[in-house]
Amino acid sequence: MWAVITNPAECSFVSVSDGATIGSALSNGIVIPSKAARPLEGQLKASSSGWIYRNLSLNSVREVRSGDVLEFGDVQIELIDESAHHKDYLRAVSRAWKNILNAKPHFDWNQAIDQMRRGPFQRSQLSDDIVQFLRSQFDEFSLSSPIERLLHDQEVSDVLIQAHDRIWVERLGSLSQTSYSFSTESSYRIYIENLLADQGVRWDEAEPFVDFKLKSGERVHLIGPPLAENFCLSIRKPRQSAFSLEDLRSRQMFDDQGIETLRSLIAGGKNLLIAGSTGSGKTTLLKALILAIPAHCRTLILEDTPELDLPNSNLVFLRTRIQARCEMPPVDLRQLVRQSLRMRPDRIVIGEVRGGEAMDLLHAMNTGHRGSMASLHANSCRDALFRLEGLVQMSDSRLSETVIRDIIARNVDAVVFCGKNSQGKRRVTEVSMIKGRDREQLILEVVYASKD
Repeated sequence: MWAVITNPAECSFVSVSDGATIGSALSNGIVIPSKAARPLEGQLKASSSGWIYRNLSLNSVREVRSGDVLEFGDVQIELIDESAHHKDYLRAVSRAWKNILNAKPHFDWNQAIDQMRRGPFQRSQLSDDIVQFLRSQFDEFSLSSPIERLLHDQEVSDVLIQAHDRIWVERLGSLSQTSYSFSTESSYRIYIENLLADQGVRWDEAEPFVDFKLKSGERVHLIGPPLAENFCLSIRKPRQSAFSLEDLRSRQMFDDQGIETLRSLIAGGKNLLIAGSTGSGKTTLLKALILAIPAHCRTLILEDTPELDLPNSNLVFLRTRIQARCEMPPVDLRQLVRQSLRMRPDRIVIGEVRGGEAMDLLHAMNTGHRGSMASLHANSCRDALFRLEGLVQMSDSRLSETVIRDIIARNVDAVVFCGKNSQGKRRVTEVSMIKGRDREQLILEVVYASKD
């Protein structure tokens, strides 16, 4: 049996043996730091069915069990049976441990565990398994959790947390559940609280989702109750070094014909759409195409979330700004496109087209900025054009479908579609040139198709 003794000022853990007394510092049992407790206030005795508490002042006897609370003025004693070790006891230990860590966030491990031994456990020994439990919670508090260990894996590109014991990763293009987990749901929530505080990001139920970027460069999305059953973290790792077109050919994303087709499009200043589903390699290919742009071309890269950071002195990066619960007004991609036109760009690249900025991109292509590029989600080359048309309609242009298709036909030169083959390997599956418009239909000519 364990007793968790709490009052407004402190908390302590005491191991209870048969015949332990509850009273003052003069008693040989549990010491309660309160004047409200008389000497030998009561006694705990083991029985065949559990434990019996004898109240000496009232001369009464009653059975007690794990979870019962004895009160003496402002002091409470919560009784925890050994059989409840992995539930009640760990919950109480975790609560006391969190209070210590919150009191001084910059504790190192030795300082924190010494504080625990001098404070809550000053009259009891910390067992090895409890020390291990506290160490795991300390790591999570100091942002050294299973997530950080997975992010250090060079083969991992995404870490997806559905609950404290359900952590998935994408490794080399394949999604699988890991054996990693947080110690408890509570420790997972503590980790999230510390992560948000470390990044200076706010989350609340009024707007229960947030996007931010870790200091090490990972992109993070968090959504939680009431929109989700649990807190769901989605973390995307940036690629440390960008692949060139040659690198992607060696990794069989396309063959010799494919690389020559892509090089000719870049050298010829063609306006490109890079299309595909999530995880199909759009961003990887877009980086490689940007690296292939001639060095004398001033290229402006516009993004919501930084993913296209590249070592090129003639690249200019512009980022949107969300309205993060402050007085600063938001800045969206449409505004960035308009600002970029005043910055003497040769080419404009939009990381991902999602809304009315599609119209501004087409206008930019139509005003001499040849060789511009953008990516968007779609299921085929033709679907990419349908989606682009729908995104243009989201702007305030009020153009007819016929006019929008005519603008697309005149300004978008080719669509490059990224997909996965039957083995799940990322491939450029098709490159189609836009050859004009036949009545209501855009004419596509396939100039490259993968062989598998």
